[in-house]
Amino acid sequence: MEAKKSESSITINVGQIVKNLIPSEPVTINQIQGLGRMVSVSYTGVNSNVSSNKVIPRDEFERLEVLTSQGIFNFTGDPTKFSLFAEAERINSAYQFDPLFAVNCSIVDPLPHQVEAVYKFLLPLPKIRFLLADIPRSETSCIFTIMISPERSANTFAQSN
Repeated sequence: MEAKKSESSITINVGQIVKNLIPSEPVTINQIQGLGRMVSVSYTGVNSNVSSNKVIPRDEFERLEVLTSQGIFNFTGDPTKFSLFAEAERINSAYQFDPLFAVNCSIVDPLPHQVEAVYKFLLPLPKIRFLLADIPRSETSCIFTIMISPERSANTFAQSN
């Protein structure tokens, strides 16, 4: 059996990537052989690269969903979801190229001494928590730092409950 035609005229051929053959991942079809009311399918997992064979009923074979052919791109996805994914990946990797990315993409315009205080002195310290307060229109800034020890924070939490 070389190919299968379903109601929507989609055929499953060797080299295509399908899902629902195994629950864990999509697979690439290596070989299809008809066995009467059954179909023998040889496949390789896309992520795990593990090859195996499976004999399934013909109606289950016809319910397999073709994702794409190997080496051919499928552009039928939701463009809004793709845009959100692309923006999330851009934000996720932006800090590697711009260490001040969080400040640069916000509407806050810090003064140079504030950026230096936070990024060069406060953030590198492991057990320090800080509050950077800016008083509007007074051109002054206050930096409050609190050293928190594990015992003190546990006592404070216990007293508050």
